Amino acid sequence: MGVEGADRIAEVAGELGLLLVDCPVLGTRQPAEQGQLVMLASGPADQRERLAPLLDAMGRRTVWAGEAGAGSRLKMACNAWLVSISVGTAQSVALARGLGVDPQLFLDALDGGPMDTPYARLKAGNMLSGEHPVSFGLTGATKDARLIRSALQQAGVPDLFDAAAVTVMERAIDRLPDPGAVDLSALIEGFAPDGD
Repeated sequence: MGVEGADRIAEVAGELGLLLVDCPVLGTRQPAEQGQLVMLASGPADQRERLAPLLDAMGRRTVWAGEAGAGSRLKMACNAWLVSISVGTAQSVALARGLGVDPQLFLDALDGGPMDTPYARLKAGNMLSGEHPVSFGLTGATKDARLIRSALQQAGVPDLFDAAAVTVMERAIDRLPDPGAVDLSALIEGFAPDGD
């Protein structure tokens, strides 16, 4: 939906006198099925207690971000991190391969240290195996990266990294036979040498 969409919905809800709680989530299908989502709620502070049982049933915790629309803004920041770590991981795996180093050694070097993250390890595992079962689809992630780019521009923050990330993701989409059927980890194809 992005920042502009959230703002428009909040505006219409206000015009109609409706209570609006904006609550995007962090997590994919598996955390949703297990009730382990992180709820990024925003809306009237006086409704938090009333909504807590509902949000607690769907997620493992709720982060209240402020007035309606702030949850979507927080989601943009979280998705920017997700895109950054995914693209950075793919680039590191591709660079290791290109330099003749076993990419598994990249993961081994990070293991247990301050730069190690379960998310990067998961996506890198897919990249190394060449298997990309959909958890967060590449085409959906690319759409989100475009929304992040718009949010960065709206916030006056240079979008240099996100612009490059979108380029890599679009390059992967162009190289894949069915980009709608693969996980974000397939963005590794965006780093494949020309001619591959």
